[in-house]
Amino acid sequence: MNPILKKIADLRSQLTRWILVRGFGRWLLAALLLLVADMLLDRVFKMDFAQRAVMLVLLAAGMAIYFFLQVVRPLFLRPTDDALIFEVERKNPQLKESLISALQLSRDDARAKTGQSGVSQQLIDMTVKQGFDDAAKVNFGQALDLRQSKWNLALLAVGLALAGLLIVGTASNSFLKTWFNRNILLSNDQWPQATYLKIAGVSDGKLRIPRGADHRQLVNVLETSTNSDVSISLEVDNPAGRSILPMKRTGKEDGREHLFLFHNVSSEFRFRATGGDATTQWVSVELVEPPSIVKLDLSTTPPAYTGIPSIELTGPGPYSVLSGSKLNIDLTTNKPISTAALVNSQRLMPLKSVKDDETFSAIIPHDGELAGGEYAFRLTDIDGVNNSRKSKFTVTIKEDKPPIVRATLLGISGLVVPKATIPVSMQAKDEYGLAKLSFQSDWKTETDADQPAKKGNRSISIAESGQPGILVAPLAEINEVVPLELETLDLSPGTSFRFTVDAKDHFPTADNVGKSPEFLLRVVTEAELRSDLLRREIEQRQAFDRVYQDQLTLATELQALVARKRPDAMDDSQFLAAQEKEFITAVRNQKSIGTAVSRVADRFEEFLVEVKNNKLDAAENAIDPSQRIETRFDQRIIQPIRQLDENEISLAARHVEHCRTLLNNPSDLNAAATKADETHQLILEQMKLILASMNDSENFQGIINDIIAVKNASEDINRKIDTGAKPAIDDIDEDKIFD
Repeated sequence: MNPILKKIADLRSQLTRWILVRGFGRWLLAALLLLVADMLLDRVFKMDFAQRAVMLVLLAAGMAIYFFLQVVRPLFLRPTDDALIFEVERKNPQLKESLISALQLSRDDARAKTGQSGVSQQLIDMTVKQGFDDAAKVNFGQALDLRQSKWNLALLAVGLALAGLLIVGTASNSFLKTWFNRNILLSNDQWPQATYLKIAGVSDGKLRIPRGADHRQLVNVLETSTNSDVSISLEVDNPAGRSILPMKRTGKEDGREHLFLFHNVSSEFRFRATGGDATTQWVSVELVEPPSIVKLDLSTTPPAYTGIPSIELTGPGPYSVLSGSKLNIDLTTNKPISTAALVNSQRLMPLKSVKDDETFSAIIPHDGELAGGEYAFRLTDIDGVNNSRKSKFTVTIKEDKPPIVRATLLGISGLVVPKATIPVSMQAKDEYGLAKLSFQSDWKTETDADQPAKKGNRSISIAESGQPGILVAPLAEINEVVPLELETLDLSPGTSFRFTVDAKDHFPTADNVGKSPEFLLRVVTEAELRSDLLRREIEQRQAFDRVYQDQLTLATELQALVARKRPDAMDDSQFLAAQEKEFITAVRNQKSIGTAVSRVADRFEEFLVEVKNNKLDAAENAIDPSQRIETRFDQRIIQPIRQLDENEISLAARHVEHCRTLLNNPSDLNAAATKADETHQLILEQMKLILASMNDSENFQGIINDIIAVKNASEDINRKIDTGAKPAIDDIDEDKIFD
């Protein structure tokens, strides 16, 4: 084997190691310097994610390029054997090129060429042998720079030591660990600082905001901050450029919470928060279409007792809903929804998906009573975005009011006898139907003042659809005259009797009852009631007598007015104006007389009804049928007064008015005045006849009262005799017996 070639191979291996040690050492130190520079830059300038990513790419590229230049490329630049021999001979000048000559002549092709050129083969062999001998004596490794080799080893050892320290420090030192996580692993770890900020709502560096909504962005200073009293701003980067927006403190979390309101967000942008020595990562804002309601159907189902079907709720509201109703909701959204609910006064009521995630329905409430107030829909899509524009409606609860009841008494005064019939004119009305009508009464006698009042409850039977029976739905209004029979209550004279007309609707609770005004009656004997009726009859006769006097005065004044001459102190126009004024007064007085007589007739009609309701006419009919109350009141007083009012008094008013129109024509005025006076005289004559009938009625009524009193006294005496009791002399009214 050629010893020169063997030593050249060894030298080549030494050269490869030399290149690797030199390259790795230099590359390792350069890489460490780059990492330190990256560490310092990030610590000083706090680079964001994009900047750190760029720096990592630059570091990797620079280190790769430098590795190629220092390690890979020198390995591929292989020197030839001749070049290596020349380097050995340059370090060993005593060889005098014996090595290169021996190497070249030892090659087969070189031997052939030398032989062909006439060179001695013996000379060639000796030259080769000499070269081989010299090669055995020479250390080829000395051709390498041994001092540089030691320096390279030192650099590599230092580099490896520093790299080892970096690796150990990365695992144990928080500073180096933060750098490694931030710049090598590209995490969001932060350098040790006095202030730490957190942007609310961020996920994976992104913030999703509904398009077109107002967004409240919160930034919190974390409790781990040693300096939390800092001002925070948002650095916003959008297509229009960058801007700094100061945030306001909300006053929450000990002043560590800050707020900024983005109005009507319609384009995407990015932002980050800065405050104190803290700067957050950039947050990308993505816009999403918020869920919304594209179709909403609202209806209410009233309580079953109303008999009313579901009612569609239309218009903007607020909606008035009867208490006890159910609210039916059907809605369709613009996109799939993960959760849909209705909120009222912090109460969350979920909506049920019907057939897909875009159609929902519910019946509110599921249990209990429907509450009034504002209702708002809360929608969340499958990405967690809430509806930005709240769909709201307002419900006002309308209570089912008790029935409205009005009642008046027909032909009844404050006094009644125990057997009276009380006609009650009632009007009862309820929006959702009447269930029951009744008389609620209580009474107490004077002798039982200390005892609780007795009570009565009588249902009112009403003819419905031709069938008599207790009132039932759906009758919502009634206007009837219903009699209340006192005889069935067995009341005694001296009793105070109170009653109301009560109406109950179909509302489930028992207290939804409407009441009429309370009526208070006093139960008296027939004698007491007759005496009271006679007193009132006398009052009306006196009132009619006053009307007669007014009519007489009016007739006299009209005669004087027509006959009046113009005073010398007045001119014609003044006199005519004064005359016309007095004629107008006369017309008004004549009409007032008609009203007054009509009022008297009304009172007598009430007397007539009251007598019949109290069943007082039976005794009169038994004594003298020709003096029945219908004859005395109706035929002799009421009808004559009605006819007088409708005919003569109305005619007299027209005559007086006609006289006023003839003031400028004395001859016609006299003729008209004569007709008016004739009518007045006729009125006065008829009034006299009516007054006479009133007097006759009063006298007859007084006689009837005395007869009935005697009869009652006689019956009382006989009753006491029959029972074995001796009547006292005080029981006999001698004046009435012997009147």
